[in-house]
Amino acid sequence: MMDQLEILMNLCAVARIEQAVASQRLDDGMQMLVYPMDSGMLLGLGYEGNEAHRVHAEEILRRRSQDIEQLCTWLPAMFSDGGVYVVRRFNHIPDVDEAPPLSEDELTAAMEMLA
Repeated sequence: MMDQLEILMNLCAVARIEQAVASQRLDDGMQMLVYPMDSGMLLGLGYEGNEAHRVHAEEILRRRSQDIEQLCTWLPAMFSDGGVYVVRRFNHIPDVDEAPPLSEDELTAAMEMLA
């Protein structure tokens, strides 16, 4: 099984090459997606509409406010399909030979916001 940072880097590569949203369902049912933009990318973690019942927006906001220093860059979002995510914008899409855009601790903290 690939760890989450490997998955993230693979999604970045796909999004860069295809210039389209790349996503993958993680083992726990959570979705990770990379949305390429003209100047960077948007990274999202969360649950699609049919799985969104697993989290509550109020709880995400509460967790974020309890650790605002670490989690302030992650913004709660609801997609048109009813999916609930936390998203973060980056100024560029890392290439395969670059370091991931965030640390394992930052990614874990975002995932815990959705737990």
